[in-house]
Amino acid sequence: MEEDNNQSTAVKQNPLMIAVVAGVLILGGIGFLLTRSGSGRPASEPAVEGVSEEVALAQEVRDISLEAGSFFFAPSEIRVKTGEKIRITLTAKDLMHDFNIDALGIKIPVTKSGESGVVEFTADTPGEFEYYCSVGQHRANGQVGKLIVE
Repeated sequence: MEEDNNQSTAVKQNPLMIAVVAGVLILGGIGFLLTRSGSGRPASEPAVEGVSEEVALAQEVRDISLEAGSFFFAPSEIRVKTGEKIRITLTAKDLMHDFNIDALGIKIPVTKSGESGVVEFTADTPGEFEYYCSVGQHRANGQVGKLIVE
């Protein structure tokens, strides 16, 4: 009878032990996944040793759409941060237009109405820079803008 009592106690404790072991395995698995992906980051965001997140973000390309029309650019002012990688897409709304920043050596060739041109660069020089259209008298008629690198 004493032996039957010991067996019934072991049977009653068995589900509790299974639950404890399952919990430990689950927590261990979560811990393993977090340490594999690097500092608790999701696996899709690899950690880059020795590079701050600010610098890592600066490696991403910032897209800026620029419209060119009869003697205007929209927007007429573009603000970026020093170190940002920039992609400007110029879309000619009418006539033909180009895009120039002489001080930085940046240029989008003449683009016909309805078409687009693209330039990529890294904004590594702080300051204010005029951009303009060099087609005909467009610049003289006010087709200018300002790039501000902060």
